[in-house]
Amino acid sequence: AQHPETGRYVVAYAVARAKAEQRDAAWISLGMDTGAAGHANGVILHRTGNAVSVWIYDPNFDPNQSHWVHGQKAVNDALPGVRRLLANTGFFIDGPAQ
Repeated sequence: AQHPETGRYVVAYAVARAKAEQRDAAWISLGMDTGAAGHANGVILHRTGNAVSVWIYDPNFDPNQSHWVHGQKAVNDALPGVRRLLANTGFFIDGPAQ
């Protein structure tokens, strides 16, 4: 599948598996190796009730950095599709990835 489509399915599947296993959180590892530092390497999904927050883990985060975290953009681009896949499940994605 195309990269954006795969991202939608991975996030929606992680939410569904967490629900099935009665967990409040899930971790998705990202493999981004562009030779540059500063890329996110994980997505954390945290459920509070029916709301799912999406957090990006970036071990190289620096509030003074001037470049965009590509992992965060990729996940945010996938969220509209994730919301469609989760329709009628009782869960919703709460805002953009942080």
